[in-house]
Amino acid sequence: MSDALPDWRAPYVTTAGEDNEFVTDIRSVVEGGYLTDPTLTIEMACAAAEASEAVTRALDHPWALYTPQQAATVASALFAQLSATADSLRGMQRVLGAMADRGDAGRTDDSTTAGAAPAGALADAVGHLGEAARQLEAVVTGHAHSSVHALQATPSNVTLPQDVHEAFVALAGLLGEDATLNVHHEPGAYDPDDEDGFGCGCDIDILHEGEKYNFHRGDCCWTMIRLSDGRPTKHGTVSYDIWAELPVRLATAHPHQLAQAIRDSLAA
Repeated sequence: MSDALPDWRAPYVTTAGEDNEFVTDIRSVVEGGYLTDPTLTIEMACAAAEASEAVTRALDHPWALYTPQQAATVASALFAQLSATADSLRGMQRVLGAMADRGDAGRTDDSTTAGAAPAGALADAVGHLGEAARQLEAVVTGHAHSSVHALQATPSNVTLPQDVHEAFVALAGLLGEDATLNVHHEPGAYDPDDEDGFGCGCDIDILHEGEKYNFHRGDCCWTMIRLSDGRPTKHGTVSYDIWAELPVRLATAHPHQLAQAIRDSLAA
């Protein structure tokens, strides 16, 4: 039998191997060999549950994913979670067996003892855990490959920006005649590899209901200011105490998401 991973895992495995601080933190604990006691086992199980709930919350947002291929990666990871959960449930069976072998759990001679497990309760628990694992394995076997491959094969109809400057250009086109793109660098001079959170230096002026606004990227955020809120300083510059940080942080965000966030901010 081959030890190769099922191909439906490939999107998850590839993405998890890239720069990801959450994955790195978990792997550092696992690779450090620290998971050898109840405290860390319980903490890791609780962290896994929190992470699963966080994914659920992320997927509540309509812009959680931009393309079917991104959806394929998430589906791959979710099925990997189900597979790992099945393995964990079987691991629970083994741990409970070891616990019983030590005499730390199981049938008691005096069932009236406070906290004593009733006869057969441990066996019942082990049986339910095994059945749950079997059902999860059946779900993964029956649906993981088909779901992931169908998403991978679905055409994506969106052209996403590859860097901040492309995002500005696409956004300015969507905002129409009330928006003016201000380019502050020579063509081709912006190097995305030198990205420091402040983008390419370009910005967009927006006219809305007689007020002029400026949209730009700074400190890893998309930000908008109203020019009339500026205060001249003695150094000849203008200072702003009021600004709006858009809820979109990704440098290469979907242009339509950025446009909607700007419209929402202007309407607030």
